[in-house]
Amino acid sequence: MQEITNRIDWMIEKGFLEIEYRDRLPLLVFSEIGWEIERETYAKELFQKLTKLLDGKDFSFVQELKDRNRGINRENKIER
Repeated sequence: MQEITNRIDWMIEKGFLEIEYRDRLPLLVFSEIGWEIERETYAKELFQKLTKLLDGKDFSFVQELKDRNRGINRENKIER
């Protein structure tokens, strides 16, 4: 548990994570820098999950996708 706490503290100190408050509860979130690093990994993992669902003809993910961070969409990387 101490090792996890140390790693989280390090990520906050380096600017990869931030603390936001929802009502009175603290919530760890990626900072802009942290999300830039994590976004590609997250998108790849999501793509793999969706590919498996499609292979099984399971389209239940459509509802789930609408709530995802739009920053993972390739189109948003293109400057307009």
